[in-house]
Amino acid sequence: MKRHSNGDSGDKCELFCNLSGKKMPLPHFWEHMVGSGHATLALRADWQRRLRQCHEELGFRHVRFHRVLCDDVGTVVEEQGKRLYSFFNLDQIFDFLLSIGIKPFVELSFMPKALASGKTTVFHYNANVTPAAEYDHWDELIDKLAAHLVQRYGANSLRDWFFEVWNEPNMKSFWTGTQEEYFKPYRHTAKALKAVDNSLKVGWAGNREESMDRGISRFLPKDFVASQFHQRPPISHRRLRQRRRRYRETTGRKQTEHSPRRGSEYLSQGARKAGLLHGVEQFVESQVSSPARPGTGFRSAITASLRDQSW
Repeated sequence: MKRHSNGDSGDKCELFCNLSGKKMPLPHFWEHMVGSGHATLALRADWQRRLRQCHEELGFRHVRFHRVLCDDVGTVVEEQGKRLYSFFNLDQIFDFLLSIGIKPFVELSFMPKALASGKTTVFHYNANVTPAAEYDHWDELIDKLAAHLVQRYGANSLRDWFFEVWNEPNMKSFWTGTQEEYFKPYRHTAKALKAVDNSLKVGWAGNREESMDRGISRFLPKDFVASQFHQRPPISHRRLRQRRRRYRETTGRKQTEHSPRRGSEYLSQGARKAGLLHGVEQFVESQVSSPARPGTGFRSAITASLRDQSW
């Protein structure tokens, strides 16, 4: 690449490409998926218009959002001591996605109130983040959901979908159980989905390599690992030196960390270099999908004027 000045016209840049060099694939993993807020937003006309625009102009192939199992979707509720199942709202959501050429990346979360072991919630829509009280009931829900999806959409269509069990269970905000306890619903869910069709893609949400190692040692079925990281404001060199000095004074050892990035970011970079990175989720497609009310401290940097800000 050469850069030179051309008088009043300003700087110009010339690019040279060696067409005789070694060819390498360029997978568009950044087009794989766009993230959204929670499932019931997908029933809104403004959300649907925005997603259609994302697909047509940016090429996203999948969409992922929280809370497909929660009470406002009506997947399972308890009435007079009986569990009632309904997939009507999910059908409306998935039907729309498929109609515009987008495949669902199904995040199986959060815990329906009828199955929950506790009352801890997250976000303004009160998503329950506790484990199931009885996993026989969880199994029944997943069995019915899987059978319904196969009946409505067919096994061939579902093979292009992804099924992720929960969202960031390494964070107490999203999972009150332990990492060990997380593998219990994962094992139950993977078994139920694979029983319907062994080709269905089932994966777990894991930000820690040690959690993956424990899962692998137990031979749990897995087709992918969804690893998330959140960008943080850059730390100044002065603050970084102060943090390293405090660490050395406290432990007597040098700190080997060179940047404030989380482990999952290193993991995703390593996966990309090793050719294992299948896709990256861009979160979110519009301010409509922000997971919290404005002013609550957890929101996307993308504004309602999506095209002007980040297109």
